[in-house]
Amino acid sequence: MDDHDLRLAVFALLGSMVSTTQAAPSFAGGSNGGNVDSALITEASGLIGSRVNPGVLWTHNDSGGQPRVFGLNPAGQLLGIWTLPGATAVDYEDLAVGPGPERGVSYLYVGDIGDNNAVRPSITVWRAPEPHVLGGFAGNPVTRALRAAEALTLTYEDGAHDAESLFVDPITGDLWIATKESGASTFYRAAAADLAPGAPITLTAEVSVSLPIFFQLATAADISAQGNEVLLRGYTFARLWERDPCEPLANALARPSQSTPFVSLPAKPQGEAMGFDRFGQDYYSLSEGSNQPVYRFARTSTDGPELPTQFIGPGALWAWLDTGTPPAAEWTSVAFDDAAWSNGPAPFGYGDGDEASVVDDGGNAAARHPSTWFRHAFTVTDPGAYERLTLLAHVDDGARFHLNGRPILGLNLDAAAGPDTYAESEREALEDTWIARRVSPHLLAAGENVLAVEVHIAAPDSPDLSFDAQLLAFEVDTDCNDNGVPDACDIATGFSADVNGDGRPDECECGADVSMDGFVDFADLNIVLARWESDGTGGGDTNMDGAVNFDDLNAVLDQWGRICP
Repeated sequence: MDDHDLRLAVFALLGSMVSTTQAAPSFAGGSNGGNVDSALITEASGLIGSRVNPGVLWTHNDSGGQPRVFGLNPAGQLLGIWTLPGATAVDYEDLAVGPGPERGVSYLYVGDIGDNNAVRPSITVWRAPEPHVLGGFAGNPVTRALRAAEALTLTYEDGAHDAESLFVDPITGDLWIATKESGASTFYRAAAADLAPGAPITLTAEVSVSLPIFFQLATAADISAQGNEVLLRGYTFARLWERDPCEPLANALARPSQSTPFVSLPAKPQGEAMGFDRFGQDYYSLSEGSNQPVYRFARTSTDGPELPTQFIGPGALWAWLDTGTPPAAEWTSVAFDDAAWSNGPAPFGYGDGDEASVVDDGGNAAARHPSTWFRHAFTVTDPGAYERLTLLAHVDDGARFHLNGRPILGLNLDAAAGPDTYAESEREALEDTWIARRVSPHLLAAGENVLAVEVHIAAPDSPDLSFDAQLLAFEVDTDCNDNGVPDACDIATGFSADVNGDGRPDECECGADVSMDGFVDFADLNIVLARWESDGTGGGDTNMDGAVNFDDLNAVLDQWGRICP
């Protein structure tokens, strides 16, 4: 057994020892937020809260529907229709959101998994990056195509099964399907590493659960954003499992579940959809039929996830400069005066048709402005209260981000890019989604702060430009493996370089930032000097060679001034 397996075994043991005396999650009964206002949604069979678009729910129709998904708000208003190019629709039954092949991107998983007679030799789950959606689309819903949709072909290890329940573990990236059987359901898993288009992917049975009450047929499932709670619902029941974030999910599902509120027959027609909201605080349900109510089940216990402070939300007001002439060198600083710039709400751009503010491209379709500049000011009362910042960027084609005058992120743009430099590529697969990245909270200041962004197109004749951004602050940061999920699992993920000496080998190390304060500076130099010629226990050994020496000193000097989120 290697070290990684040992760590996993330890955490599995700890997970099996979860106290049975702790208070269980509790939720209020369903509250009707509003009825679905679209005549196109007549047989809703899946529901999930977007992980990147605030106040957005995804749904789709059951068998016989078209290959498309719908975006709703919690009041049931249609925000848009997204088609799956090249897809077919045999029997869509559920959908999920979760990680995928591109780091920092949330993916939609649309499950064509229904098989009433259990005869399909294989089933299909369609995967595509979650698109950028705004609540302001209500009243004027958009019709778009999901970018880079790909088919994942799956086969059960023991033959065909009917299923209507699908979710993706946010911690491991594994895909799970729960079968629809009378009085029982078996959870099958496809490993994240196998989720690629092409050859069939094997679904392996992990655990079976009994559903003893009459008509207990599983019709929907979901997992919370932190991976610590799993929902399974049917026509006449809803069950919830708790999971220690570091234990294998099958261990949690093998334990007894608890009943949780739902709206059932006859008050609600055939209920086949249930899913958590963005952060896993509450959950929603929806039934088949026209103009059905969207029910919200609000958490009443105090065990919910930490909800972030939103410093910048999607659709926020920004100042922008679209003259093609670069601003003064200090344009990224808080003190810069942008009073002469234009002002308006995001999303910005041209060429896509969903812009809230259209920017000037220069008027020459063959030689558009390479760059456009944006600034947004926000106030922070106590910057020391936050341990993590998450930046979500919606960019077409490339961009560089600055916080209070310091560069924090480049996307699809050369590090040495100037105002006339074009983005590295068009990146069509990701140009309609959000990309999440860590940002050092140590860059925040008390009072006014400014996020400044320069957006670059990919070529002189690029047909479109898009920009929007979110900035979220968390008071607790345990997402050391940077999977977008603040959890306690990082020590079990297989990293072996505890460079910063915090007792956990994880991706928080960031090379020479041995003090783990977000910068490579005197704090790191002092640690190296204090532990000079030691074996590196407690930190300072940047290259993990078992000795703190000139190599580590040089690493700090080479990376001096680096921002390490």
